[in-house]
Amino acid sequence: MLYAETSLTRVKACGRVSVLPTGQVGVRAAANGSAAGFSGLSTCGSVWACPVCAPKIAVKRAEEVAEVIRWNRKRGGSAALLTLTMQHHAGMTLEQCWAGLNKAWSAVTSGRQWLRDKATLGIDGFLRVVEVTLGEANGWHVHVHALVLFDRPISETIMESFGASCWGRWNRALQRVNLFSLQEHGVDVRPVRTADGGKLGRYFAKIALEVTGGVFKKGGRGGRTPFELLTYAFDTGDAWALMKWREWEQASHGKKQLTWSNGLRSRVGLDAEQSDEDIATEQLGDDDLVLLPAATWRAVRDWAWVLLDFVEDYGVAGLCRFLDREGLEYHKPVKVRRDGKWLMSVRKAA
Repeated sequence: MLYAETSLTRVKACGRVSVLPTGQVGVRAAANGSAAGFSGLSTCGSVWACPVCAPKIAVKRAEEVAEVIRWNRKRGGSAALLTLTMQHHAGMTLEQCWAGLNKAWSAVTSGRQWLRDKATLGIDGFLRVVEVTLGEANGWHVHVHALVLFDRPISETIMESFGASCWGRWNRALQRVNLFSLQEHGVDVRPVRTADGGKLGRYFAKIALEVTGGVFKKGGRGGRTPFELLTYAFDTGDAWALMKWREWEQASHGKKQLTWSNGLRSRVGLDAEQSDEDIATEQLGDDDLVLLPAATWRAVRDWAWVLLDFVEDYGVAGLCRFLDREGLEYHKPVKVRRDGKWLMSVRKAA
């Protein structure tokens, strides 16, 4: 289990340790009953290293990216998905690759050529995501996906020319830190084409998750995503995989996955950006349906997903029947009216 192997203290406690003085944990469900979750648990907010928090954060970010694409389409703009990669080998550390990426991306989005591209093509914003995979033969593969926004229609040919310009700055910056990129494989530019009718919503969701959803992806060409690496380490006990996972935890810690260009959120009309930690602490539903005392939570936390399955499949009644059968104590919160106000009390279940 991740908590037993992780080198990050907050990840070790995430989804396992109650933050309430009583040590109890609540069980909640979405209004339509389609999903269940726990309340009162510690969260780490790690988009890189926590398989619980990462999907939650990615879905929220994807919703915002979809909103950006809708806004851009509505105003008559166009967009491109720009990917920039670098050559790598097994002897390179993840920190070395990541530092090179940051310097190279800074070179792409600064200088006279970038300003000319912005003015000529109407570039007025971008969203940048870092994605990483690991291959046993060639080591860490660190690369950038960027959703680049244009305030006017731009042809595919011009987008390709823009991509070549970006790659030139990217490669020159890499070479200054003893890295490099081959243009044949180091740059890819794809226009974001908006479909019509009922398919539009699904299209936005697909592009948004492609930009933000590294946690949902599978590695290609023999490479593994970090969460695939973690799964492999657990399934096989492979010492090399576990060592690389710990390198990943340390190198990614504290880094942002999704970066917005200055002023883009306000132009789109979005609120101030939530931190990954804030998104991770958001809880499902409004009220606890069942409360698990500290002793019950300690008994079930290593297989707690079974409780959520019962809620999703059979409702709260099904969960209570299961807990009764297992001889596990639980409480049911009950709303009572007092002095004209609704208050919450707790009734011990039979």
